[in-house]
Amino acid sequence: CEFVAHLADREIAARQSGRREEARQLWAAERQFLTTHLLTWGGKFCADLSALASVEFYQAVARLGRGLFNDERIRAETNR
Repeated sequence: CEFVAHLADREIAARQSGRREEARQLWAAERQFLTTHLLTWGGKFCADLSALASVEFYQAVARLGRGLFNDERIRAETNR
């Protein structure tokens, strides 16, 4: 998601510049958006896509998406 990428880029820049509090706030915003929006439907969407796709390309996209959503869920839960 472009919004999460924007927040992540700003978080990285803040960390690299030593602005820890700003980085912490940006990560909190990322985590909130992920847990209240993307992670609520993303995994189901990928599972549905995988089940319904007849073209290997879209099945691969679904697998990639499921892995990404799983990684982001773990990251959000462990506060990293």
